[in-house]
Amino acid sequence: MMRRYSGLQGFTLIELMIVFAIIGIIAAIAYPSYQQYIDRTRRTDGKAKIMNVAQLLERCYTRSGRYNGCDIDKDGTVDSADGSITFTSDSGFYTLTVTPTATAFSISAAPQGAHASDACGNLTLNDQGTRGVTGSKPVAECW
Repeated sequence: MMRRYSGLQGFTLIELMIVFAIIGIIAAIAYPSYQQYIDRTRRTDGKAKIMNVAQLLERCYTRSGRYNGCDIDKDGTVDSADGSITFTSDSGFYTLTVTPTATAFSISAAPQGAHASDACGNLTLNDQGTRGVTGSKPVAECW
């Protein structure tokens, strides 16, 4: 005696299309969130280096009474034309330019490489502790 299967086995094309549509919707929602997360973590690399360099400058000022003329350029390169110092952040996502004078300094971190299109643009910090950005996002969101 042979048995006959009355039920169908497998998936129909409509069922597969519904599954792919659901996966597409989930991916469309998740990918932008993932990109924002990646941007925030890369921005942390630049902010950490800015704060480290600012701390070195403040130590210099405490010791010598001026921001320029100290040996904070162990990891950076001094530009003899304007006296600015250039650093690269630890992960390489930012290039920092420090411009010290006797009584003030400013630090600007420009995004590089894969992070060059960050909406915050350059992150800035000065001797007064004023934080800024050159991009389209507000300072509070970037810092």
